[in-house]
Amino acid sequence: MILDWYARRVVELNLTFHLLNNFPIPRPDVDNDPVARRIVKISGRLAAVDDRFADWAEKVGVGVGTANDPAVKQDLIHELDACVAHLYDLDEDDLAVVYETFHAKTDYSERHKAVLAHFRHWEPIKQEYEQSREAGQLHESEHPRLHESDHPQMHPPDHPQ
Repeated sequence: MILDWYARRVVELNLTFHLLNNFPIPRPDVDNDPVARRIVKISGRLAAVDDRFADWAEKVGVGVGTANDPAVKQDLIHELDACVAHLYDLDEDDLAVVYETFHAKTDYSERHKAVLAHFRHWEPIKQEYEQSREAGQLHESEHPRLHESDHPQMHPPDHPQ
């Protein structure tokens, strides 16, 4: 939703490669950034809807059809929006602007609320990663929280997996 919001501010009628090439696209360190790795997992789960994607899903490390339940799918989309907002270094005020101005005739307040719950869950994890990166310490043994496998509960307590 973040990039879509940005695009709506730049594109009037037609999206051209000239415009698209100038969009701000984060380039995260997928090997070390826990938020970037979570984006890969969420995207994989959302994309691997049936057995046609079995080989690809295995390479990404996700199960096939694990996001087919509408409630699970919606929660993953909310978490994806939150994680992407972290990649863009947005804060809660920035998210409010995105959801309040995305489309004038649609109320995104419930979606905003759901995204904020995930955003707040990932905030300390992202901060810890940033501090470790700045200190030049990204080794698993020194920073065990940087690895998703050490987080069995990846969602806020009131959100289903």
